[in-house]
Amino acid sequence: MRLTKALLLGALSLGLGTACAPANPGLTAEGVIAADAMCLVTSSNALLVEGTLDIDTSIPATYRPRGISYGAAFRVGNQLINTANRVYPLQADTSRIVINHVEVTLLDTSENVLSLGVPNPFLVPGDGAIGSTSSMDPTIGIAAATVIPDSYGQILATMYAAGGTILVRARIIGTTDADLTLTSGPVVFPIRLCVGCLFQRACDAMGHPLLTLSCLPGQDARSLIPGSCP
Repeated sequence: MRLTKALLLGALSLGLGTACAPANPGLTAEGVIAADAMCLVTSSNALLVEGTLDIDTSIPATYRPRGISYGAAFRVGNQLINTANRVYPLQADTSRIVINHVEVTLLDTSENVLSLGVPNPFLVPGDGAIGSTSSMDPTIGIAAATVIPDSYGQILATMYAAGGTILVRARIIGTTDADLTLTSGPVVFPIRLCVGCLFQRACDAMGHPLLTLSCLPGQDARSLIPGSCP
């Protein structure tokens, strides 16, 4: 009887300890990474404080082939320990994470979910892979996704015809090589919506039309497109 009582108390203590343990997620997410001057995005690049999306619907598809969309590269971390074993018994590393999707919720600046007439939140395909870690520090990588597809961008262009600001709340979803699905905590990222601010019609000194497109035309950086030259 005493032994049974001791076992029950031990099990109860273990259960309470587990319930009170702090969260320790395997997949973490920070902010959106800025591209450098060569349009390269690496995990060590600076983070964007705010994005910009030009919602001008008059820009021809020739100059913005992705439509009114916003692509983001998130800095993510894998905190799972490398499980590989190169001596007997051999063990492959099952803790690598492959990014599958990003769950996106579009919000107003008061963090209310926008009523768009289409699903919100919604899932978009994600891309990226992050190796496991062998230390207390996570392995850092990139998760890329189009967080505002063109179909949503067209709706925003109607809702914010005079411009404005929205928030993108994103959760990164990945799967380990052991088929365990992980979801990061939320990243909230502001995007300023403007009309025509990132497409400038221009001519050179000789009166010839200029065409110089940014890394992702329509977002974050200005593109020069041909204007009416004298």
